[in-house]
Amino acid sequence: VNKETRSRIRLAMDEWENRTCLRFHETLLDFNYLRFRTDKGGCWSLVGRQNRLFSGQDVSIGPGCERISSKNLIFYQVPVIVHEIGHAIGMYHEQSRLDRDGYVNILWNNIPPGMTSQFSSNMDYPRGVEYDYTSIMHYSSMIKLYLTYVSAFCPNLLNETQQCQNSGYMAPYNGDGKPCPCICPPGATGEFCETVVNEEYYSPPICGGNVTEETTIQTPNYPKREIPNDSCSWWIQAPRGKRVMVTFEDFSFYPRLASRTSKYRGRCVQERVEIRIKSMSEGNMYCGEDIKPGTNLASKGQQFIIIITSNGGMQGARGLKAKVSFIK
Repeated sequence: VNKETRSRIRLAMDEWENRTCLRFHETLLDFNYLRFRTDKGGCWSLVGRQNRLFSGQDVSIGPGCERISSKNLIFYQVPVIVHEIGHAIGMYHEQSRLDRDGYVNILWNNIPPGMTSQFSSNMDYPRGVEYDYTSIMHYSSMIKLYLTYVSAFCPNLLNETQQCQNSGYMAPYNGDGKPCPCICPPGATGEFCETVVNEEYYSPPICGGNVTEETTIQTPNYPKREIPNDSCSWWIQAPRGKRVMVTFEDFSFYPRLASRTSKYRGRCVQERVEIRIKSMSEGNMYCGEDIKPGTNLASKGQQFIIIITSNGGMQGARGLKAKVSFIK
């Protein structure tokens, strides 16, 4: 492992140490230890300790795994290494939970050959915590991943001594001689997280909402889009016996990726708008100026869903403006 990669591995360790009771110490030889190496190829780690006495347990940080993320995206500097350390300390993929089918829809036909095992639902690992879409251990469809509150909660379960309430957990000891404080989840506060101020773990979308009347919808500050937002979603519901018709007056988002060398060429990577008109769970992706002014899209049934997802905050272009009406 060269000096640069070593420093990035340390950055990833710091992410875990700053949020959990775990501590990583460098050693030349020990009874059990992790051995980071770059000569194996690929980004991978076994899950949990494998009892490889005095030989070390490999964590592969192959070429590209140690990359530093772009500053304009809200990622960890070294998300892949943080992810692989998560495996080494005993964490499975979030999408492998037995209850995952109630939260995600796996599109098996889109999974490359040899990767289907990464999406098997066979790990009874929730430990009483909610499904975490933004966990660093969750595979994504190009969304932001974090070492979230829930991600850090699981390792701390193994070493907690103080009883924090409402799923809070103890902060790392800082050496000041005082009891370790509780780290509270979003929506809770107090010395022991005993006060609940917001019962929702995931914040509601910045814009959008439920639409049950004919109206006009648009992105915030349209057409300027000066405030960087993470997401927008509209759930439009027509009265019984009617369908939803959305007429787009304007549609302007980050364009499809034009790079000739990227495997994502031609896809909506930085920003995308998913429109679901036939199914509650699947829709078509749009970006750039894919939808021309005056375009009418009608739902098959009573429901029409629009979801805007952005990897870097909704900035640039104009956003969308559309008229909602109900038809038979």
